[in-house]
Amino acid sequence: MDLSNYFLAAPSDLHLLGREKELQLLKVYAFNAYFNADPLYTDNVNNGCTYRRDAHGGIDGVFINETLEENTIECLHSYFVGERLFVLNEVFNFLNRISAELDDVRKGRFVNNKEADDLLREYLDESENKKVIIRVITDYSCDPTEKYNLNKKIEAFSVNVKNLEVSAVVAFGDDVKAVIESNRAPFDWVEEGKVVLDEADNFLRFKDHSIVCNIPAKSLKKLWEDEGDRGL
Repeated sequence: MDLSNYFLAAPSDLHLLGREKELQLLKVYAFNAYFNADPLYTDNVNNGCTYRRDAHGGIDGVFINETLEENTIECLHSYFVGERLFVLNEVFNFLNRISAELDDVRKGRFVNNKEADDLLREYLDESENKKVIIRVITDYSCDPTEKYNLNKKIEAFSVNVKNLEVSAVVAFGDDVKAVIESNRAPFDWVEEGKVVLDEADNFLRFKDHSIVCNIPAKSLKKLWEDEGDRGL
């Protein structure tokens, strides 16, 4: 799913311009999911994002999800697919690495991403709740059947860390979009959109504000995917 418009619309204080797509995805999701897109909390987003893309491939961000019972700790990993394939085994590799990182922190070993480990240790020390969610965030979006099957396999994947209750989930592209859209003010109309004519200049204009034209179904589908929940 193309989320680039959401990246471009993000507050400048998130420092996304020219940065890796993985970091843009990570920060935009965290900004909307944990802080309701409130510009007063951009520093909290920046401080919670510990993205460091190298061979480590573990925790990219640590946040408290206050919408869940007992303020669950969430460890994020950004998996930006773009034009590549979504590979389930890669997700399992992320989960294994993050599980090992959680276990290291639990044992007082800080041998991974020190910024992430320090933040995680702080949250674990402060919270009586020992529930942790490993959340892989991706721009990849698929049909409901594929999504259901992928989620079932991810839910069945065993994540074991002693003295912690750990679960794993994936936020797919449509999930990310839904989180972002939930923070946008509702409208009864689409303020702006773009469609493609079936042929050049194939339209009739009526006065200054309306036209009649033919457009390809694919173009209408794209507009619906982008704006269908905004009054279209």
